Amino acid sequence: MRKNTCIFYFSLLLTLILSACNIDSNSINENHTAEIESPPVQNNDLNMEEIKTKIDYLISQINDIYVNAGTKYNLNEVSLSDSIYQSMSEELKPYATQSVINSNLFEVAKEFCYGGCDAKYFPGPTDQGVRFQIDEKDGKITLGYLVPENLVSSALVETVTLTNESGEWKLDSYDFSKGNFNLSKDEANEIAKQFGLGTNTNYLKEIHEPLANGKYRKAYLFQIEGEESYQVAVYVDTGFTYLYEDIQSMEEQVEQETEVKDNNQNNLTSESVKSNENKKPVLDTKSLSKKEEYIQLLDNIERGLSDLDPLIETGVTLDIHNAASITFGRWDDALNEIYGVLKQQLNDTEMSNLKKEQRQWIIERDRTAEKAGKDCCEGGSWEPVTVVEVAAQLTKERCYELVKKYMK
Repeated sequence: MRKNTCIFYFSLLLTLILSACNIDSNSINENHTAEIESPPVQNNDLNMEEIKTKIDYLISQINDIYVNAGTKYNLNEVSLSDSIYQSMSEELKPYATQSVINSNLFEVAKEFCYGGCDAKYFPGPTDQGVRFQIDEKDGKITLGYLVPENLVSSALVETVTLTNESGEWKLDSYDFSKGNFNLSKDEANEIAKQFGLGTNTNYLKEIHEPLANGKYRKAYLFQIEGEESYQVAVYVDTGFTYLYEDIQSMEEQVEQETEVKDNNQNNLTSESVKSNENKKPVLDTKSLSKKEEYIQLLDNIERGLSDLDPLIETGVTLDIHNAASITFGRWDDALNEIYGVLKQQLNDTEMSNLKKEQRQWIIERDRTAEKAGKDCCEGGSWEPVTVVEVAAQLTKERCYELVKKYMK
């Protein structure tokens, strides 16, 4: 009996001890679970459009800080100091990590054009890019994309990395590098839509622009329907987009205009003979050959450019750019007129050779002008001015060359 009683009390005591241990264990587990769940869960799952929007927002805010700092600290006249950049750094912290503030953004601060210019310091805007690729690693998101060449910037491959700090996305790094794109038709189509003439595009054909040594440069040609109809070509290697004038269409137009002028002049001459009236012709072709006539015409264009001096003398970049554009337009019009006259004077073989020569010259002129702009002031506000000025000068020289070399 005593033995059974002892066994009973021992079992009861053991049960109580185990129950107490179980309570402590549950309490510990509950506390541990609460500690794990307390930090906020970070969600790195952003879709493509959200990533692009976030990048554009961060870059816009960062750029504004630099622009405002230029005014606040008069950085157009005063050199950047450590104390000034320290103040800028505090403003940058909501949008960028300390790593990029100490590296990329610090280098930009030393070079930034605080007085305003066309230089490119930051990536984007992303709506100008194509071929987007996302890479997610170690809690960071990297977006890579291609930015087409334009008059002030080369073709670029841009990469932008974002990181999440305490639930907020920030710029962590970025990089530019020059590239050769080898664009697809669909990518070229997207670039054509960005040209600003309309988004209703229709692919026409692949075109080959001849280069030296029998090589060529490939482009895709698109029709854009907007308020008016345009043809634009997109280079496959860089994405550079330009208004395209089909050579044959240009020649037909020149031929028609020349024919109308010749008919008008013949009619005037015929009427003059029939009526025996001495009407004054527009140009005295009896005393001047076509070559002499057009040399005189080109000399008059050169002298007439003095009417643009007031624009140039303002010293304002926009005014000087406008003057250069007008100058280019006058020489380009003269070049087309000369080409039309030569089409009437040269035989088929001579004209065929001239067509090839002229196509190659146009390519070389544009390439030389663009290179001159980049060599002079790549990324600056004077680059597009230089491009137009050089193109105008080369077109003027070509006018005189064609007249002296081919015209009779």
